Amino acid sequence: MHNIQLSELKEGALQERFEMSLAKVLKNIADANTDPKKKRSINIKLEFSPDPSREEATITFNVTEKLESAYKLGTKILIDSSGEDAAEIGGRQPGQRYIDADTGEILDTPRVDEGKLKVIGQ
Repeated sequence: MHNIQLSELKEGALQERFEMSLAKVLKNIADANTDPKKKRSINIKLEFSPDPSREEATITFNVTEKLESAYKLGTKILIDSSGEDAAEIGGRQPGQRYIDADTGEILDTPRVDEGKLKVIGQ
């Protein structure tokens, strides 16, 4: 019979690493910027290196996770004729609102300084 418990290896380090990976996987699943249909995984790898007498072995282990990347996003910018200033054109997501950084006011559209392309309150 084997007396090795995975939860007790290296004073619980394997269990701790699994729990850290599980937290990352769960956070990635909950992230609205990732595809909810894609699978995530956790891999636990144990390597056994026996000594020449075969009476002892060293176990090394690692826990890794495969997460889903965030969706790629894109936007367009308007560049002034001098090439020194630019502002985003319509990069708004449906339902997105803006907060004016100076007043704290919630806006449905960002404010733009007259005569400049700088967007204020995003």
